[in-house]
Amino acid sequence: MNEQHNVVSIQSSGTNLETARIKFIQNTHCVLQSDQGIHHAQVAASCLLTPAIGDLVLICKNSDSTFVLSILQQATENAKIAISGDLDISVKGQVSISARADLNLMTESTLQQSAKKLEQTSQHHSITAEQFNLSTLKAAMSTKEVQVHAQQCHCFIDRVYQKADQVMRWVETIETAHIGNLVQSIKHTWNARSRQTIITAKEDVKVDAQRIHMG
Repeated sequence: MNEQHNVVSIQSSGTNLETARIKFIQNTHCVLQSDQGIHHAQVAASCLLTPAIGDLVLICKNSDSTFVLSILQQATENAKIAISGDLDISVKGQVSISARADLNLMTESTLQQSAKKLEQTSQHHSITAEQFNLSTLKAAMSTKEVQVHAQQCHCFIDRVYQKADQVMRWVETIETAHIGNLVQSIKHTWNARSRQTIITAKEDVKVDAQRIHMG
């Protein structure tokens, strides 16, 4: 049984396909040279890579216009994708971007990230911002060492729980504390040294011990 195949040519009688080299480019218009001569062409919307001078391209010619359809061979190893409008990329599977050198994300407006889970791993992590805001229901940090350098630090906390083996503080001028009630339970020794000591109470002052040494 002989099968009948109907082949319809996409290329019309007035359309020609040929290869050419880009000699000059400005925005989406190019000047090309082929075996047939010099051509003025416009980059087609289907040509994702931005053409560069010296690239070997496939052009489509008709009586009205000439278009660069695709880049067949690049003059250099560098590639660029330039879109004048918005760009939407949608995939149902996984997207991976891998770079051996630097990976830069730059925008003049807003950079937004939205994910169910966000993980970042790096040997050195730096964040530089004029203003940094963090809002979370729960935060946990685990580190061997923390250094904080600030001119002012304001903390508004309902409850503070601290546990440490040793606590050392250096206050150069004045430390002021406004406390409703102060309760201290010291296991061994409480030692306070100063040039002058002033204890003032509106009502009672009570000192209770087995031995009291004064003077």
